[in-house]
Order: sequence, then C-alpha cells, then structure tokens
Amino acid sequence: MKFFLTGGAVRDELLGVEAKDNDYIIIDADRDELLLRKFEPVGKGFEVFLHPDTKEEYCLALENDLYKELERRDLTVNSIAKDIETGNYYDPFNGLEDIQNNTLRHTSDFFSEDPIRILRLARFKAQYPKFSIHKDTLCLCEALSRNKSLFDSMVGERFLIELKRALSLPSPTIFFELLREWGTLNLFFSELSQLWKIPQKKEYHSEGDCWDHTMLVLKKSCELSSSFSVRFACLIHDLGK
Repeated sequence: MKFFLTGGAVRDELLGVEAKDNDYIIIDADRDELLLRKFEPVGKGFEVFLHPDTKEEYCLALENDLYKELERRDLTVNSIAKDIETGNYYDPFNGLEDIQNNTLRHTSDFFSEDPIRILRLARFKAQYPKFSIHKDTLCLCEALSRNKSLFDSMVGERFLIELKRALSLPSPTIFFELLREWGTLNLFFSELSQLWKIPQKKEYHSEGDCWDHTMLVLKKSCELSSSFSVRFACLIHDLGK
C-alpha cells in the first residue's frame, strides 16, 4: 500500500502557499484492506475513505493506476503526486515545469468532460495572476464555449461554489473578464455578459461601457469589503440596463 499527496496541496507546497486541504491517493490496496485498517468509507459513486486518526480524505486510484488517476485532473499543476514515504514527486504531465514557468495548462482531453473546469481555470488565473494560460488551453476553452448547451446538465450548487470562491479572491475581476472573453460567461450568466458595449451614462462620470463600470465597482467593493453579499450585489447592480 502506497500513499500519495496530490492536487492543490502539492501545488501550493511547491508555490510556498499554505494548503487548506490535503488530497491523498492510494495504490496497491483495496477496499477490504482499508476497512481492516479502520478507514471509514464516505460518499457514493467512488471510493473515498476517511483516515481513522486525521479524518483526511483518501481515494483509491482508478484501476490502481496512479497515471490514470492524475490524467483525469484538470491542470498539470494539479496533476503532481508526492510519495508520502520518500518525498519523491511523480509528475507524468510536466506540472513541475509548468509551475516553474508560471503556466496553466490542461492535463489531458478529460478537461472537456467537466465544464466547471473552465470556471476553475479562470479562478486559478485570478488567484495566481503571475501565471499565464497556455495557448492550447485558451483555444480549448473558447471552443468548448461555442457549445450553447455546455452547462445545461450542471448542478447549480457547483456554480455557486465556484462563484463564491472567485468573489473571495483579491482580484475577482480577472475571473469575469476571462470568462467574457472566452464566451463562457454568456452561457451561464448572460445578463452580466450583455453589459459589454452597453453605453454608460455620462452623469455617472465613468469611462467605458456598463461592463467596464461594473468591473470598476466590483474592484472597489473588494477594497472595502470581503463579504460575498456585498461583492455580489456590486457585480449585479447594473443588470437593469
């Protein structure tokens, strides 16, 4: 049985950022062996277990294959595994190099299977503004966003989670600007997207269109408050136009 730390915890460790949650993958083990070790099974549809002491989540690798498990992750910077015993990194998708080069790049074609990953990519860019998005990943996001039914089957709660995370960042305007540029925003928040190129009234003493004005108001709200309600209210304050 081997344990690997993966995902955001490894990424943040390499970036010198304190990780909020640890994500573990197990290989060379099965459900019965974990139950014997007092791991507690949770969730439905996939094998997740809580450690008997730390209560952290551990997941059995898909087909007991670490490569296949990492291949299904969103970005290469999140597709690195660290061997808990040796401290060595397993990096089949060159995530270490992308971290060194400040690059956000999708790991594989599996990126396209979950549209919420487009939102996550925009959020990561807002969270790590010094990173650039790889051109192939940009093209993929734009291509996916041409599918008008992209988000039709998405559970609303997942949108809310990403929206809350984005609006909690110091610079959430980056998140919305990217989604508008890709055409993604129009697919799930068309009212906000339509503010682009709507003229702003001169008496408001604001340059640009209603979109520029909204982004300016959102930016200012982030300087004054960390409240999701306040920031969201500022985000939608001009939708009547």
